[in-house]
Amino acid sequence: MANRPPFYRPPGSGPLHPISANSLSQLSKHTVATPHSNTRSSPPVVITTAGTGSPSFTFSPPLQTAGSNVSIQPATDGQSGYLSANDFASFAAKEPALGSPPTDGFALASTAAGVRTWSAPGTLPHTITTVTSAYTILDTDEILLLDAAAGAFTATLPAAAGISGRSYTLKRINSGTNIPIVAAAGTETIDGASSVNLSSAFQVVRIVSDGAKWWSL
Repeated sequence: MANRPPFYRPPGSGPLHPISANSLSQLSKHTVATPHSNTRSSPPVVITTAGTGSPSFTFSPPLQTAGSNVSIQPATDGQSGYLSANDFASFAAKEPALGSPPTDGFALASTAAGVRTWSAPGTLPHTITTVTSAYTILDTDEILLLDAAAGAFTATLPAAAGISGRSYTLKRINSGTNIPIVAAAGTETIDGASSVNLSSAFQVVRIVSDGAKWWSL
């Protein structure tokens, strides 16, 4: 019986097809020493080929070659590459984009839990601080209720320099003779004076910085 050529069946192609002796010879020359792998270890991707007449490959970053090994480099702020598990955790913890506010003049508000939203200025909650003794006013303060019932004291403003437009509203909430005092920091002034006395019960003063000194409104 005459020798018959070997047969092969391409996947999904139906009946067997004869393979030529030349094709069979070419197939026998190519072997894969290590199958393709894809891991997050270092290097994350390695492809190794061996055998006479092995095909050549050209790779572009972030893929890189070293001899017969092909790998992908880790991503940095200056190059593309793979992300580590720590990188993924960092990205997963980021907040979704807020997008643009619905109109000009909106402010970014945040809850104590860190949830941020765009809000109209008139709807923002005000920070109210009750003060009963000597106090240095903070950047985060807004409305201060000064209660000198237990004794007179001074509330000292932060430096006006560099915070032009910052304002505070201060109200005396005690009756009696004890007077709360609002003082400027260092050599700065409030309406040209070093301090303002809230000498009347329930007196209110609003103070704003022009970037160098304070003015009452």
